[in-house]
Amino acid sequence: MLESTSYSAYVPVYNQAATLGATLAALRAQTNPPTEIIVVDDCSTDDSATIAEAAGAIVLRQTQNLGRGAARARAMESARNEFILGCDAGNRLPPDFAERALKHFQNNSRLGAVHGWFLQSNSGDVVSRWRSRHLFARPATALQRNATHVTAGCLVRRSAVLEAGNYDVNLRAGEDAELGQKLQKKGWEVWLDPDLGIECLTQDTQKSVFERYARWNETDAPKAGEPMARNYLKRLAYAVKVLAVKDIRAGDWAAVPLSLALPQYLARRARNRIPATGGTTASRPTIYYVNTYSEIWLDQCWRRENISRAHLWGADALEAAGFPVRPIRSLGSHPFLRGARWLSRITGGRLGDLAADLLVLQNARRGDLIYVAGGQLLLTPLAIRCGFLHAKLIAWIYKPTTPFSLKSYRGLVTTHFLREAYAGWLALTPHVETWLKQEHPQARVRRVVWSADTVYYPPASGPGEYFTATGFTQRDYAVLIAAASKVNFPFIILGPPELQAQAPANIAWRTRDPAQPHATIDDDQLRKLYHGARAILIPLKPDPDDASGFTNLLEAIACGRPVVMTRTGALDLTPEKLGIGYDIAPGDVDGWITALTKLRREPDTANRFAIRAVELARDYFNLSRFEQDLVGYFKDFAENRTEPSPVNVLTQLNAAYSATPQLTK
Repeated sequence: MLESTSYSAYVPVYNQAATLGATLAALRAQTNPPTEIIVVDDCSTDDSATIAEAAGAIVLRQTQNLGRGAARARAMESARNEFILGCDAGNRLPPDFAERALKHFQNNSRLGAVHGWFLQSNSGDVVSRWRSRHLFARPATALQRNATHVTAGCLVRRSAVLEAGNYDVNLRAGEDAELGQKLQKKGWEVWLDPDLGIECLTQDTQKSVFERYARWNETDAPKAGEPMARNYLKRLAYAVKVLAVKDIRAGDWAAVPLSLALPQYLARRARNRIPATGGTTASRPTIYYVNTYSEIWLDQCWRRENISRAHLWGADALEAAGFPVRPIRSLGSHPFLRGARWLSRITGGRLGDLAADLLVLQNARRGDLIYVAGGQLLLTPLAIRCGFLHAKLIAWIYKPTTPFSLKSYRGLVTTHFLREAYAGWLALTPHVETWLKQEHPQARVRRVVWSADTVYYPPASGPGEYFTATGFTQRDYAVLIAAASKVNFPFIILGPPELQAQAPANIAWRTRDPAQPHATIDDDQLRKLYHGARAILIPLKPDPDDASGFTNLLEAIACGRPVVMTRTGALDLTPEKLGIGYDIAPGDVDGWITALTKLRREPDTANRFAIRAVELARDYFNLSRFEQDLVGYFKDFAENRTEPSPVNVLTQLNAAYSATPQLTK
């Protein structure tokens, strides 16, 4: 039996103001109405968003047109209920659709999705009749238990969708069928109940109905290596023997020319085909992906095997968007690679990641992109500056670089001369973005806000028992130890071994080796540690340029945990500004004591912070949004589109944060 028959409803919309009102009215008129209606506006240029707001829907606005896959994925992440009803903006559901669909889930815990089918109509113009006959024909069986997922009108189990990896944000068409395959691979059932009727409100033209046919029958596209002429003859034979015959038997002779014209349309579409990602794969430059920091997890991340996908920094999303991505594997056993790693090690990294450098120089060609998500290159930017390599470098940067020291050779790989080799920069903070634009006005600079993997780090349930701190970069654990010694609350801290002797009895200290920080705890253990915590603590040393602590902040948001964090000035997104916790001045032991005491003794305050964190993860701080922004940057870069204006993230979040209680001593 179902624990609850409550459900959310969502409608993805792009320039469908003409039918959206009727779609929303039908959702409101359900015999079991939804607790919320979400409209994901895919950057419409008409009045779609205004109509949705007037109807009382929650409107989520995309910053650019990203397609149905991205819109549906955002709805899945934003919905508050386990069951989610989806309806396209050009359709209308009968009043009992949701009530009848929910009954299918009552005695089947492995049912992931059920969808209905279109109501047929033999009236209207010839295009409508052709559509009804060849696209909306009722399935032969009453109930299909191994169906292709269709989102025109469907009810899904949110946990199943997220377990399967959600809708692919890079697919503009076919995202429903792709998710259906992923659901079935995970052991979830997908049902089609043709008695769940769907009324199509959209009036198709000949071109639009042919395009709909092409999308729905994508498996009929020419196979790799298959001659176009042979595929055309197969389609022509089908049009004559099947489609036209159905028209004649229905007495609809006016529809026969449409059936015979379909193969010509499909042949032209195949010759000039633009994939669902929005551009031809052939037009996308090859991306050589460098991330020496997380290379050891590369294959595991790519296969999505029990590890956070955030480690990939969007590389898999770029591949899904049509970019050929070639990971640089610098940990190979070739003698040259071993020698390069040894040289990098004995020079303390002053010469950058030489093994990755050698592989980039060996493979990159004119016009390729080199995406440096982690690590530093020396030889590659030098080759570009000297005119030996004509690829384009794009890299993340987390803080303004330090000046080069001739005495220590520190800062060699980040000298202004070598930085000028970079055609693009991705900035983690607005401070870094401003600095880069001043230093390199000719480069494409954009701030893209990173996010945690909200599927891997789901929201925790209930208040935790202890406070925890797990970071290792720029951490000021001495201040936290001093504060912990003045209270009797339990702590679990992963810190350096030299401070363990100073920890009071209420701290369970786990030694973390700064040289191998990830050997102490893996992602799975970290997730469990976060879920059991009352709050996440991020004590930092004062450095207005360093963005340390941001990863812990994002993971805390994903897990729905309050945060107490040192205010360094490097981040514009702080716990107090986001409404999820407290900012503490550097070195302020009393401030830490006050914040910890409030979170321990005021459960309502802690719960309000936790709820706000879950909302932020749902609406903004998630990989779907991050990957959309990153893919948008690379598409703009590849197609040489004008850079958009900088966006204030707090403004983008509507600046509608609940006032955070001020600390009083």
